[in-house]
Amino acid sequence: MEEDRWADLVRRMKETGMFREDRMDPRFVASNYYAGRAVLRGPNPSRRGTPARIEAYTALVKTRDPNWFEIALMYVDEKLQGNGVAKGLLTEVRTKKPGAKFFLISRDPAVWALARGAGFDPVTKRFFPEVEDWAKRLGLGEWLPDTALRDTVPRLNREERWLFRKK
Repeated sequence: MEEDRWADLVRRMKETGMFREDRMDPRFVASNYYAGRAVLRGPNPSRRGTPARIEAYTALVKTRDPNWFEIALMYVDEKLQGNGVAKGLLTEVRTKKPGAKFFLISRDPAVWALARGAGFDPVTKRFFPEVEDWAKRLGLGEWLPDTALRDTVPRLNREERWLFRKK
């Protein structure tokens, strides 16, 4: 069943411990896809276009500012990692909203490298002094990483969440 695919994807995403719990709902993940704000990969697409098993996924999550989207929920199954799948997802998902501005938050060094390769910069107050006002306008609230509030040069540390934005 279609719903089982989404539940299975969310279960595997949860197992990584890398995703916000409030977003780990199969309906939320599926709704971004059916609204045209997500991309996925996997074998044997069904009539609705979803694969029998979703092996990779990323979405654009709306913010309060209609010009900005969060690139979120980037997941690539272990067996596909290191094969350029995440890079393809990042490239393709950005085409879903031409002219929009994007940011992402992650504590995964692989995502940091991918973001930097796509022209995203890590954010700190030193280089983006108005980061708090910007975050309020977007509705980030408590999800704004502490690292973005530092007045230092970014020193990416595996234990911390970092905000990246595309200028």
